[in-house]
Amino acid sequence: MAAKKALVTGATGFLGRQVVKAFERADWIVKGTGHSRADGSTILKVDLAKLDEVEAALSKVQPNVVVHCAANRFPDKVDKDPEGTRALNVTATESLASLCAARGILLIYISTDYVFPGKPGDAPYEADATPQPTNLYGHTKLDGERAVLRVFEQESKPGLGVVLRVPVLYGDAEMPSESAINILMDSVWKAQESDVQIKMDHWSIRYPTNTEDVGRVCHDVATKYLGTQDRSALPRILQFSSENKFTKYGICQAFSEIMGLPIASIEPNTEGNDPNAAVQRPYDCHLSTAALKQIGIDVSTQDFLAWWRWHGVEEEMDDDGGDIVLTNLGPLPTDFAVNSKCAGDLIDVYKYFTTSPGWYFLLQGPVEQTSCYPSGYTADSRQYYSPARCPTGFTSACQSRNVAGTVEETVVRCCPTHSSFTCQTSIHYSWEKTLGCTNVQEPAMTTWTVSQVTDGITALGTYVGAIGGVNAYQIQVGFQSTDFASSTSTPIRTVSMNPYFHLLLPNGIRFQDEQTESSTMSPTPTPRPTTQSATSLGSSSDHGGGGSSSSSSITKNKLSGGALAGVVVGALAGLLLVAALVWVQVRKRRWRQSNILPSPNDAHETRKREDAVELDAGEVRPSTNSPWPSFS
Repeated sequence: MAAKKALVTGATGFLGRQVVKAFERADWIVKGTGHSRADGSTILKVDLAKLDEVEAALSKVQPNVVVHCAANRFPDKVDKDPEGTRALNVTATESLASLCAARGILLIYISTDYVFPGKPGDAPYEADATPQPTNLYGHTKLDGERAVLRVFEQESKPGLGVVLRVPVLYGDAEMPSESAINILMDSVWKAQESDVQIKMDHWSIRYPTNTEDVGRVCHDVATKYLGTQDRSALPRILQFSSENKFTKYGICQAFSEIMGLPIASIEPNTEGNDPNAAVQRPYDCHLSTAALKQIGIDVSTQDFLAWWRWHGVEEEMDDDGGDIVLTNLGPLPTDFAVNSKCAGDLIDVYKYFTTSPGWYFLLQGPVEQTSCYPSGYTADSRQYYSPARCPTGFTSACQSRNVAGTVEETVVRCCPTHSSFTCQTSIHYSWEKTLGCTNVQEPAMTTWTVSQVTDGITALGTYVGAIGGVNAYQIQVGFQSTDFASSTSTPIRTVSMNPYFHLLLPNGIRFQDEQTESSTMSPTPTPRPTTQSATSLGSSSDHGGGGSSSSSSITKNKLSGGALAGVVVGALAGLLLVAALVWVQVRKRRWRQSNILPSPNDAHETRKREDAVELDAGEVRPSTNSPWPSFS
């Protein structure tokens, strides 16, 4: 069967990038349109206001679906350029709809919750509720909706024109100004300056939704509509939203807590809209997702706070921004060997089903077993494993640098010896920023036998051609320098292409890839995020590709004050550190099943503990006749 094709307008934009990735993950052929950032290959340079350019792009790509993300989407900017906004949000949308309808191409039009008035007590709004925008942006998007639905109705192809409304978005941004949520980080930094007072809205309710989730829903909607022969019964208008509820001030409070920065200079404003303001914003436009649920689309979303703790925020401190205090919580013994009981404690594997056949997560755990840790050790993001060699059961995989102000040391990254792990260097999914150690599995060489236990009944299923691999937690081991035991140093300014890819650690330590020339932090491992009705697996740490190292012997760096003491700071290993020896994560990929296991109605729904499963590669686990995995 020929691969399906998708064309994404605004593909270089904040949402468009994630929509492209969502379709690519599902093995679609994906092209995008852009303007200033078009490369002419993956991203076609198309002026959506020029019908001939749009027509040429459709002829070249011949897509099964077009996801129309391109829009002027900032209400304040819309008011400053009403004609340009209408040309893009309405006129270009209608032209695109006409071309798609004539060719029988599915069109998913991204709209907004601002089509509703958002009066107190009205929300949540169902998809068929009467729109009544309060500002020009909402009016132009509503007119775009009506144009799409009208055009496809006139062409007698109503099931191919679909509106998808979403609320305010956040996520991976090239710059904070791409998102009305991400930009609030700047206000928190601004509040650290002296003699600054900021008034922040604490009246209007928002439901920030992650762009990655929206991308996934776009793909799922496309799959559903293209796979349905009689689309007459499918809804024309769909709505997707997180259930996380915040005001702008509440978001600043969340950022304050995550960043460890005070916001006394930010004053909550509960007065509502200024009647003289050009843009009147709704009070609460919460969108009901009932229409998506009715057609079996996963409406789970990433948890807002967990995502930000996981992905982190960039330090933007000026050179005179103050000192960083480093704290070493004490060395751990290098001769620590995992207790034999740990293997028995960590054998459960939980399955996370999705509604798409053959897609799910596998996660080995649980993870809070003290038998897996050294005496007196607590899995904590501030704990370091030292001195200078990998603990028993781990081997050196690569090197990096531990940077704190003007002081730095070499760090070796240790991975479990039970598999051929290397340091993670590429990121395909957000949750892969993650565990640090990876072992890619070739599809033709991998067979998994899964034993699902439900209500005491065990059912086996064999999965072949598993595309993906195994991840495990690293342990970062520092050596030399009592400078890190308790020190204060001047911070260095960081430079990064992605301001939301990095994390300012509470104790001020930064990790830097050995091969990175600019001073760029890697994020600290933090507890993995949960979803509202789902979960993304893993905790976070960015693992750049340092050079491969076959032993734990490392060239020592000269340090500014102190000494070859042999004991100290390695680096963060996430909440799990030593538990990495056993706990592995099999990344989300497509699996082909010979025996189909049941799945719940909601995609990504986490199963209960009694629904634990085990991976079988032929070895017998302790204290039971059931096999447990060996990935070698």
